[in-house]
This record gives sequence, structure tokens and C-alpha cells, in this order.
Amino acid sequence: TEPLRTDLWRGFLGNIFDACLIAVYAWGWLALRKYPARLPQLLTALFGALGLLSLVLALMWAFMPIRLAAESVNGWWVIVLFAWNLLVIGQIFRRALNLGAALGLLISLGYFILSGLGAAWMHALLFS
Repeated sequence: TEPLRTDLWRGFLGNIFDACLIAVYAWGWLALRKYPARLPQLLTALFGALGLLSLVLALMWAFMPIRLAAESVNGWWVIVLFAWNLLVIGQIFRRALNLGAALGLLISLGYFILSGLGAAWMHALLFS
């Protein structure tokens, strides 16, 4: 049960970190574009979309595990879901910030890069 407890703790901290990161990231972009009043609406859309897409990813991991030794197309579904995630989050940022689709996608990509780097840093700092 110890590894399970450790994994749950890591997952919990990762989710808290990511929620704080997206909130600060969204606030920063809204402040930069001078739309601070849109923060509650933007965070609601972002948390809803990220939560739903994370649930889909969790179900994919549960029902279609990737086997490294075997030929499998299941890994491609993770990439497709990530691309879909980029597009959805990009559209949310695009609408909230009154930007074009390409800029919304780049802002979304920036969030995912920061999230990945931050999660790697946090895990290296706290769990190594």
C-alpha cells in the first residue's frame, strides 16, 4: 500500500500544482490583454475542459494500456488526445483574449510546456 499512497500523493500534488499554474498563466494573459474581469469565466472553461479531457485520458490508460514490447496503436490515441487538448484550450484562450486561432494555439502550447517542465521540476525536487 505504500507505493499506492506515494502515487496518490504525487498525483494530488501534481493536480494542485497544475491548477495553480493554469490560474496564474490565465491571469497573466488576461492582465496583459487588459481583460482581468474575464478570469472567472476563463478559469471555469479551462478547468472544465482540462478536467473532462483528463478523464478521457484516464479512461484510455485504464482500458487501453500501452505495452512497450508489443506493436500497438494505443499510443497514437494519447497523441491524438493531446492534439485535441491543445486545440480546445487554444480556442478557449482565443475567445477569452480576442486573438486569432494561431495565437490561441501558441498560448495553449506555452501552458503545456510550462506544465510539463513544472511537473518535472516539482517531482525532481520533492520526490527524488
